[in-house]
Amino acid sequence: MAAPDKDGYVEAYISTNLGDKTEYMTEFLYRKDGISTFGGGSRYRLYGLPMGDTNQNGYVNIYDAGLIQKYIAGLEEFDSLSEHNADVNHDGRISVEDVTTIQKYLAGLEY
Repeated sequence: MAAPDKDGYVEAYISTNLGDKTEYMTEFLYRKDGISTFGGGSRYRLYGLPMGDTNQNGYVNIYDAGLIQKYIAGLEEFDSLSEHNADVNHDGRISVEDVTTIQKYLAGLEY
């Protein structure tokens, strides 16, 4: 079950392997009173971004690694989705290890 925030938005994160795209589909029923419930009505397909894609352009590249380095140094701010995508090793923190993992991934090395 997901509950919307005060602005009516729900964020759902699906962890995946670095660089893999995710896909999530659910159904919502929108009533005239503005309240939405699950279980029927219109289908919406939400496409996820690849894990590691911190700038949310749909690709993992060296720019993402650079953004993480700037974030660690306090020179860049991330929204919650970028923070989620930056933690590529899923240890609960954004660190140089995440940058190194992206660099190894891009170089085709085992990560």
